[in-house]
Amino acid sequence: MSDEQPVHVVIVGGGFAGVACARRLAGQEGVRVTLLDRNGYHQFQPLLYQVATAELTPDDIRFDLGAMFARHDNVQVRTAEVAAADPEAPSVTLADGEVVAADVLVLAAGAQPNFFHTPGADRFSFPLYSLEDAERVRSRVLQLIEDASAKPELVDQGALTFVVVGAGATGVETAGALAELVHDVMPHVHPHLAVAGGRVLLVDLGHAVLGPFSDDVHAYAARQL
Repeated sequence: MSDEQPVHVVIVGGGFAGVACARRLAGQEGVRVTLLDRNGYHQFQPLLYQVATAELTPDDIRFDLGAMFARHDNVQVRTAEVAAADPEAPSVTLADGEVVAADVLVLAAGAQPNFFHTPGADRFSFPLYSLEDAERVRSRVLQLIEDASAKPELVDQGALTFVVVGAGATGVETAGALAELVHDVMPHVHPHLAVAGGRVLLVDLGHAVLGPFSDDVHAYAARQL
């Protein structure tokens, strides 16, 4: 038996990159992994829009990280928020002040909304980057629909007008799902809902939806919307 200590790999973030890294190292001899995530679960981001538009429940796209790696003795999952990282040490400092030392530090903490310095956007819009964001959008949309059903005059005031900023994959999917929710689903739940007044405005800096894709995809997505 070797007296050498296993290499300690600290991974910050339980998203796709963090989970993939931990899975690659799980079960390997000579490696010890600590996976840090402030929520303690992996969220399947491509389906956030379906939670936001009430097509899926939050639990449908939330996967407990502890359960995911329960059978791997060399992987420890900790629910903790990282407040600072020192790549030279290397180490991370948690929100409670604890310092976690590493031999190898992997930063896979994900992204944050970019409001591009648009005045008021951070206060008056709903980003869609996390499960918490999706639940917030879902709650707001369903409340607006309920209010509009009870008071049809609210529709004239814009209660069923939804502005989606960004015509990438998430924006296009969200816009389409909102339209289906208002026009196809909610009339069965709220028979008096004035769906004719529902509008979805998809706004983008470019001249085509799904800009990074081909012209054929641009045209197809525009027709579908």
